[in-house]
Amino acid sequence: MALDGITTALLTDELDRELRGARIDKVFQPDRYTFILHIRTNDGIRKLLISVNPSAPRLNITTSSRENPMMPPSFCMLLRKYLSGARIVSVTNPGYERIAEITVTNTDELHDTKQMRLIAELMGRYSNLILVNGSGRILDSAIHVDYSVSRVREVMPARIYEYPPSQDKMTPEQALKLVNDNKLPVSPDEIARPVEKALLNSILGMSPALARQLCIRADLDDRQAARELDGDSSSRLIKETKELLEQIVNRNYTPCAFFTEEGFAADFAPFTFAGFAKTIKTRDISEAIDLYYAKKDMFIDLDNKKKRLLTIIDNALNHLTHKAAIHEKDYEDGL
Repeated sequence: MALDGITTALLTDELDRELRGARIDKVFQPDRYTFILHIRTNDGIRKLLISVNPSAPRLNITTSSRENPMMPPSFCMLLRKYLSGARIVSVTNPGYERIAEITVTNTDELHDTKQMRLIAELMGRYSNLILVNGSGRILDSAIHVDYSVSRVREVMPARIYEYPPSQDKMTPEQALKLVNDNKLPVSPDEIARPVEKALLNSILGMSPALARQLCIRADLDDRQAARELDGDSSSRLIKETKELLEQIVNRNYTPCAFFTEEGFAADFAPFTFAGFAKTIKTRDISEAIDLYYAKKDMFIDLDNKKKRLLTIIDNALNHLTHKAAIHEKDYEDGL
């Protein structure tokens, strides 16, 4: 699944504990959307992968290796200029949004200490990686967004960085207060919607997969409207939601990667999900993400090689078929 706000918040807490005070050694950009920071910690080098690929944005410590281009892109060169040798001050998340902020300090040519933020916005087709100086101005970004692309929010060098528009939803902490009072954590405007949609549109950071799991755990038809739930159904949903929200708020969870019967990567989450053939519990969310994408990328790579091979075979067959037709015509003309 794509990172949701809740997973991002839990993930940044983990990364903050592991990377706070560490030094960024090297910066690489293997492709247009992928960035890898080599970070020196007390336990050795950690590779932090940041992907702003619209189809699979993510942030995690990885063990995989990527081939880098001979000539690094200009944004990669800028990141090297400002981040090489920098100390990580913190890794934070602004309130269950799909955003991770890496705050660093470094010294400039005059040996003055400067603070910057590397902001990974992991929001599907709006994903971006943005370097912001201590004054809040954008130094540059992986993807430029000017007025012709978005009239709501520009992401361009020298502009003041602004967060994406906030969502009018309750935080998991606010939702937990409601379920502790035996109330459904659903906004009044969403009560007429199906249960899954009502949860998704009411709780900040909630993903469709997570809302669906709550319905599965509570044994509910997710197409039923939230206001139509009877007392027993409502109680089950409140119970399951309370358990999940307590895991989130108390940071007491078990990350997992999920796979199909055939071994294909199916999903990952900070929690145990039902409905998958194989579940692998991991040490942290980074490991779950890395495990998921390692398996997924392996099958994608295999599929791409298969398609290239089939293309070569098709071209060869077409060429031979054409030659055979020419020889048959020559043979008929010679009779």
